[in-house]
Amino acid sequence: MILVTLTLAPPPGARQEIIDVIWLIIGPIRAQPGCLSCGLYQEIGNGDQLLYMEAWETKEQLERHMRSGRYDRVLAVMDASLQQPVLQYRTISAVKGLEYLEAVRLGAPLPPPRPNGDDQENKPQ
Repeated sequence: MILVTLTLAPPPGARQEIIDVIWLIIGPIRAQPGCLSCGLYQEIGNGDQLLYMEAWETKEQLERHMRSGRYDRVLAVMDASLQQPVLQYRTISAVKGLEYLEAVRLGAPLPPPRPNGDDQENKPQ
């Protein structure tokens, strides 16, 4: 899985416009093959910055998205940032969930790692 994070600082008076641009592309991006999630976030108490995130199943699916016309809007939003935007691509090789927390808290043996995207820890047993 690849996690993409983009931290932006909208200029005064352009914040809503940037949010509107991102909001228009979030739905179509979520519908693309391989997109696991896509969203825009704001830290409480730090209203000056926005955090845009995408998660992708494979590098190939992400790269197809990066070459798309839709990604031009992401680049335009980056260009509009008041401060240098922070863009990061993180490759995640394993995902742990509630079973990991339980094992650590109870001192039980740790479960083996699962492949990415396996949601079993969040499903009722």
